[in-house]
Amino acid sequence: MRNNYERQGDFEFEALYAVRGDSSFNLLQFANNLSIYEGVEQKFMTGSLTFTDANNVLRFYDFKNDVYIVGAFRTPLPDVTKNNIGGFFSRDDTDTRSVFVLKVTDVSRTKMPTQQGDFVELTLVSPSMFFDSNKMISRSVGGVGFDPVLQLMNEFYFDRLNPDRVGLPNFLGDSVFQTGGIRTLDLVDTRYAFLRITKGSETQTPLRYSFPFMRPSQMIGSAMNDLISESNDFGYFMWETLTGFKTATIQGVQEGTPVIGYSKKYTENRFDESIDERLASLFTIETMDFPTTGNRMMQTMGGAFTSKMYEFDITTKRLDRRVFDYSTQNPYADAINKFPIQLPEVSQNEFSGFGNIVSFDVASFNFNTPSGDPDENLYIDDEGHLNMISQKTLMYDTQLEITVPGNHIIEAGMTVNIDVPPNTISEDSVDEDISGSYLVNALSHNFEFQGNTHKMSLGLTRNFRNTPKRAVQYNNMERA
Repeated sequence: MRNNYERQGDFEFEALYAVRGDSSFNLLQFANNLSIYEGVEQKFMTGSLTFTDANNVLRFYDFKNDVYIVGAFRTPLPDVTKNNIGGFFSRDDTDTRSVFVLKVTDVSRTKMPTQQGDFVELTLVSPSMFFDSNKMISRSVGGVGFDPVLQLMNEFYFDRLNPDRVGLPNFLGDSVFQTGGIRTLDLVDTRYAFLRITKGSETQTPLRYSFPFMRPSQMIGSAMNDLISESNDFGYFMWETLTGFKTATIQGVQEGTPVIGYSKKYTENRFDESIDERLASLFTIETMDFPTTGNRMMQTMGGAFTSKMYEFDITTKRLDRRVFDYSTQNPYADAINKFPIQLPEVSQNEFSGFGNIVSFDVASFNFNTPSGDPDENLYIDDEGHLNMISQKTLMYDTQLEITVPGNHIIEAGMTVNIDVPPNTISEDSVDEDISGSYLVNALSHNFEFQGNTHKMSLGLTRNFRNTPKRAVQYNNMERA
């Protein structure tokens, strides 16, 4: 395993195979481009692979016939590599590789007049996404915390350590890859876990469901919306990465510790000694775009600041009204160095109305209560519902899209630190409004095999501000 980073975008692709049953076909020699996509709100991984078919591969290998693409890659980093935020990458991360199994769902073929062979593109999805899209089931599940979620995942989702649960072969086993009798491939990622719960997102919420016909992901999504963490955070995300499924509260996913620092222009002053410029380029932001910062109309309409919910209990025939007010219920009221999007003002009337009004029915049932009264809200926690709507809306308050050199360590759901220089003459070394920590909301690994480069496109978001912000104050223009 190589551990010298030779140039910006350097990577080592250890395997790229098309696998069907117990046979495999080496694609590495034909591949042009490979993209793999992850996203906190995307749920499942997707991708695409293109290659030039100069040898009529499609004539003897049918990619539409239950074919899976199996691969492994890594960034060849030294054992001890700084992360540009005052620390080091873990040896557990630098000494392993990222492994993926993706199913081919579509094949497109384009004739290229200027080159020999056809241009072929394979559309890829994770096996779990494929199974989920083909299952419409009814199911009753129950338990505490993530138990109901794991029940559904074990039955319908692909775990590459236990593929037989969904009737698939072991794509990483010795029998699939025959290399002259002696296997030389190592397709083990020590970081992999079927489901990993982010620290601080533990929950003991009791859940019981009887779902009508729907997809497993819809059932899991319903359970995620009803979970409450032990730290009283409402609602969860669950998404798939190269190292397995991850889950975190909607608020907790925003509070991770940065794993790497990226700079618009790298300098050596972040390090106490001179370093190899090739390694320094690992932290360089190549391109940057600001889709939006504080889309106030979208936030207001989405219920970010004030919202109202009318809840009718069909068992007790009772109508309840709940009101959410961001000025008193925002999650950063007491946070250090993180400020809410909107600070309350006595004279502020910009958000006096309700941008979002929710109405739905709930049912409560007799559940062994001492008095024999209905157990209120057995299947839904309505108290945090409006808070959850606000957090989902404000998740995209500040958005930043960057292109950086590829790195097998970075995943969707991680936190990174961004340093952006001010765009005007200033005594500050960075732009305080834009710089700081961001959630990696979406990630795309992009490999270009001809040029031997690996780049990542990162969609970064955050739901707080680095500096206090106050809304525009309006004069009511009243005459004396």
